[in-house]
Amino acid sequence: MQLLGISEGQLLDAIATGSVSTEASDTGAQVIRWEDVAILALDAWTPRMIAAALGHDADDVLPPLNQHRLIQVSLPLYLIRLLDQLARAESATRHVPRNASDIIERVLHDLANTQKTTTIDTAIPGFAQALTYPYFTPRNTGLLWLRCRYCGISISEPVREVCRTCEARHEPKEHLGEYGLPELEEQ
Repeated sequence: MQLLGISEGQLLDAIATGSVSTEASDTGAQVIRWEDVAILALDAWTPRMIAAALGHDADDVLPPLNQHRLIQVSLPLYLIRLLDQLARAESATRHVPRNASDIIERVLHDLANTQKTTTIDTAIPGFAQALTYPYFTPRNTGLLWLRCRYCGISISEPVREVCRTCEARHEPKEHLGEYGLPELEEQ
């Protein structure tokens, strides 16, 4: 309970509803399976919060495709305000407040769960495991460590997180104007 920051009542409710089960350990003590601890943790915190709590250890603890990175996204104002409203509404029902990143991550995760995972896993190796995290055995090949955060292609420069093609496509250059793309700027 201390690990998760939940009360004894919340834990007992989770056991009573069947979302969490206990089992006897080798010493006979009633324990909660790791998978159920993960369910409780992901109900209390978002993956972004867990990564933030891990701090600099996140890259050592989380599988490569489950590590969080910042990207810039351009959205119309009404969608930005929708994200704010959804984050406020969800925060009102949670112990820990949510933000726009949490909402976007949940929506994309839900969308990913409706896709043909085997097809996507061919294009993005490790996608299926990342989607079902923490319920998988991580790949220890090390091949995913030096891959572009956008397309997953191997990067030969260890100091980069994005390949040059994706950098040009996805990373706006503020010095080029409001949109970061010269073709969108008025002459």
